[in-house]
Amino acid sequence: MVRTRPRRPAPRPTTRPARVRRALAALSVLVVLSGSVPAPVAAQRAVTEARSTDTAGDLDALIGRALGGESDAEVDAAIDALRDRADARAVPALVSLSRHRRAGARRRAYLALAALRNDVARDAVSGGLSDVDASVRSVCARALGDMDARAALPRLFTALERGVHDAARSIGALAREEDLPRFHVHLGTIPLSAMLEGYARIVRRTDISWDQKRDVLHRLFEVAGLEVRGFLAQWLRELPASAPAALRADLERSIRRIPLRPRARGGAGAGESAGDGATGASTAGGETP
Repeated sequence: MVRTRPRRPAPRPTTRPARVRRALAALSVLVVLSGSVPAPVAAQRAVTEARSTDTAGDLDALIGRALGGESDAEVDAAIDALRDRADARAVPALVSLSRHRRAGARRRAYLALAALRNDVARDAVSGGLSDVDASVRSVCARALGDMDARAALPRLFTALERGVHDAARSIGALAREEDLPRFHVHLGTIPLSAMLEGYARIVRRTDISWDQKRDVLHRLFEVAGLEVRGFLAQWLRELPASAPAALRADLERSIRRIPLRPRARGGAGAGESAGDGATGASTAGGETP
């Protein structure tokens, strides 16, 4: 008699039908409202549901969740999904969400608008520079440079002068040569790390002349310090082969003249460094800082 092995049961499907996912998401909202499930668990469920809606291409349903979600987690997940989708048809809803009562939702809405990079989105993100929340202002200030929002440059300068230091980064990406003097005057009053973010973009741009970049080098050499030395060393490493030899030599000399350790007070300090710079200028035709 031939023995037969019992058949193994067929594996269960690993994915749930869409109607089941929707029902579970709705149930999770109700459970959170009743206080039976921790909020992070419900947040993850809301994210999953928002993503499944986005994948299905139901933009109207996604916008509806963002505008009228029953929980903060559902609203945030829907806004994030709209950011991933980057559909210009969502702009009116995102502009409305940029006035949401919660700073977190406004921040997400501005990031979603920044992903679109059209004129309406640029104008909306520019308006976020006046938001009452500092973190929202910072997000908008940084996003405008990535959006190539040159029309927002006057607002960025105003924001920088009012303490939104992240505006320096976008100013460096957007400023024209005639705008640079207004940026330079903040060197020494704005935190150096913020100014260097702006200068890092200026010196990498191909539409800024070598003379203007050399002027940046002179100004930073006057400030000196380890932070500036590190910046100049990185600039030298990234300097393209097309850069003038004089600029390369200036960078090398400037890096050498900024000490790796602070000099003792009363010893040969910043004044001697400045003197070295003056000597170098006289011997190299004024080509060193």
